[in-house]
Amino acid sequence: MKDSFFGKLQLIDRRWIYVMLVIAVAIPFVWEQATHRNMDLPIYTFKDTMGIYNAVEEAPKDKIVLISADWGFGSLGENGPQTLTVIQHLMKRGVRLMVWSPDPAIAGYIRTNAVLSYAKKYHRVEGVDFVDLGFKAIPNRMLFAQAVMDDIPGYFKKDVRGEDLATLPVMKGIHDFSDVWMVYTVGADPTYDGWVGIVEPKYHMKVGFGSTGVMVPQSYPYLESGQLVGMLSGMRGGTEYEKLMNAPGDALYGITRQSMAHLLVILFIILGNIGFYAAGGRKMHKGRLESVK
Repeated sequence: MKDSFFGKLQLIDRRWIYVMLVIAVAIPFVWEQATHRNMDLPIYTFKDTMGIYNAVEEAPKDKIVLISADWGFGSLGENGPQTLTVIQHLMKRGVRLMVWSPDPAIAGYIRTNAVLSYAKKYHRVEGVDFVDLGFKAIPNRMLFAQAVMDDIPGYFKKDVRGEDLATLPVMKGIHDFSDVWMVYTVGADPTYDGWVGIVEPKYHMKVGFGSTGVMVPQSYPYLESGQLVGMLSGMRGGTEYEKLMNAPGDALYGITRQSMAHLLVILFIILGNIGFYAAGGRKMHKGRLESVK
């Protein structure tokens, strides 16, 4: 049996596996270049993603949505699309929004790749339809949430252009968090703790979370309890949101390549197990157990 096709699978050079992995990841790229469209794999939208999407769809025009991009370039692949696609949705609907980041590099990235580009696309005016606070240092999230919740313009004072926040048309009627529809916080760790622990119990606004994949399990209790209205979970969440928006971006392109790699790994596992048993692996395993006994 060791000389059979499946038996020889146990002896395959691992370098061929790496070559096949490269080919699998390259297939979507070749497809996109040849057809000028993304490889359309089936995507199921989970209710945690729908929670964020529905909250944006239901947002009234007399309130504002706050976006806190509390992440760094180390989690760009997951948190980047989660931030950009929600900003696009808000701009498209014409909902007032405020965005900031405690990371100066991310603040510049979001302004260039989302705020200004989507404002141009959907004809939104800075200071009238949205406000960009740029980089805002947040040494302690709990203290920050407590300090800002009762007087938003008084705490932030100026936007990224140096304009007085209180005088901007976009801030008309916006004073404390009773005027906020939702806080959407994006990060590589639980950046929602101050919002759900301090601000939401007092003002009852919605809290949404954009999470890296490793943070998803510990955040589900907040989602199930209703303290989080929704959550974009890793690259999957960003992909689902882009699909809902019919606006393919980095998440949708990335998940296609990731899915091809996963399919190949699954194939390797199946063939490897078949090869193991075809080569007498079951008897060998049983013999080793008996020898140990």
